[in-house]
Amino acid sequence: MVWAIFSSSIRINNAVRLLTPGSKPVLSVASSHSASLTPGQNATYSLLVNNAFFASQTNGTVTVTEVANTGFTVASMSGIGWSCGPATICTRNDQLSGGSFPPITVTVNVNPNAPLQLTNFVTVSGGGAAGSATVDLTTVLPFPTAITSGSVVNRSEEHTSE
Repeated sequence: MVWAIFSSSIRINNAVRLLTPGSKPVLSVASSHSASLTPGQNATYSLLVNNAFFASQTNGTVTVTEVANTGFTVASMSGIGWSCGPATICTRNDQLSGGSFPPITVTVNVNPNAPLQLTNFVTVSGGGAAGSATVDLTTVLPFPTAITSGSVVNRSEEHTSE
């Protein structure tokens, strides 16, 4: 039997990996968000774990970890078929051939003093694959300042007389 395609290449995290049929799983994770974040509010990220086509299916536990960030705290993580604990980790044990697992939704509480740009850092490991990571640069809107009659009021300098 002669194979028409002996290998394929895939670009993950700006690196090209050569794949041959039956090779190990090649997991990647992507993080996305729909809008800028607002200090003091909740926001969501969507995480998608993918196994490259032409790679072998995953075998064993696949673990996704949301890495701690000083600009937000993780309130919850959930996804169909994922087992997500109280911490920042979700796992699953079913096998995945080429394609994606159902997404994980991450709800975060944006700190009131969050910097104007955050980096959401996520890793995926296990399943017989080498680990992989991704970053999602996220804009945080400036914390609103009260404006009265065209003047900016700095709340930290307001006084009341007795």
